[in-house]
Amino acid sequence: MKALVLYRSKTGYTEKYARWLAQELGCEAKEFRDGEGNWAEYDTVIYGGGLYAGGINGFKSFRKRMQANPGKRYFLFAVGATPGRPDEIEAIRSHNLTAQEANAISFYYLRGGFDHEKLKGADRLMMALMRKALAAKKAPGPDDQALLEAFGQPVDFTDRAQLLPIVQAIRGAE
Repeated sequence: MKALVLYRSKTGYTEKYARWLAQELGCEAKEFRDGEGNWAEYDTVIYGGGLYAGGINGFKSFRKRMQANPGKRYFLFAVGATPGRPDEIEAIRSHNLTAQEANAISFYYLRGGFDHEKLKGADRLMMALMRKALAAKKAPGPDDQALLEAFGQPVDFTDRAQLLPIVQAIRGAE
């Protein structure tokens, strides 16, 4: 198997997972850039992106490159700050993948972290607005409360063990 791990990461959590995954698979991890995508030498391509408003960072551009490179095995992982309950994971999958893609691409959710200080521009503004909305809730849930607390103290939930199902699926498909 010749694999390639591609990623888009704004705050470093997705990049960390991509590099760990590449180490596990003995392959290269590269930041994905629009317009790149000649993957002729690879039979397996893995893409990871952080979650922003339910969308996977860079996945629309990756999809175009994927469509231009058929015949590969594709794996997708999204990285977010929430624990990733099954209903949340299904909502992410259905929001980002068509029914056909959901049948063809193995999808995984990995818990990352949150560091408000690493955000820039529009992302920083959006999270400030979210913070205000969460603080205004009369009864914030546990995830809401945890996110509010993370504005003052960064949190990192990355764990190399979360990659095990992806590694097993890729190696099992060899």
